[in-house]
Amino acid sequence: MKDSRILLAVLVLVAIVTVVGLGTYLDSGSKSVYIVRAQDICFTPFPDDVSSASLDPSSGAANSLFTVHLVDVPVDEVEDQPVEVFWNWDFFSEPEVIGVGSVPAGTTAVSVDAFVPEDADPGTHTVVLCRFSNQDGYTYLQRDFTVEEQTSRR
Repeated sequence: MKDSRILLAVLVLVAIVTVVGLGTYLDSGSKSVYIVRAQDICFTPFPDDVSSASLDPSSGAANSLFTVHLVDVPVDEVEDQPVEVFWNWDFFSEPEVIGVGSVPAGTTAVSVDAFVPEDADPGTHTVVLCRFSNQDGYTYLQRDFTVEEQTSRR
């Protein structure tokens, strides 16, 4: 029994240290705001039946622009829901942020412009959409984007 209490205490301490280390403080005049970096805790998939996302177009050259459409998001009547778009994120390394936006309060959709990284190799890549809401916390969706080979013109 004593060993299980010690183990529980250690786990709680590790959880506290982990959460405290996830963000940064921003000083906005009279008050400080603790900002949590989405990439540190965006590990919960969107429920399949709740939201959907599409990429327009879903293929293109390196350094090209595409739009991420996120629809049927559960509505938050009070606050905007921040959305970040990551390129080829493996959930362990620092993600490459290629787009940022938010679902406006009282609405259920957003379109976010994103750029294919200029050093992207031809082939299929993963685009990860990470959204924060007060109701669901951080959730993500993944979609494939195909980088096409550049053809030289003569």
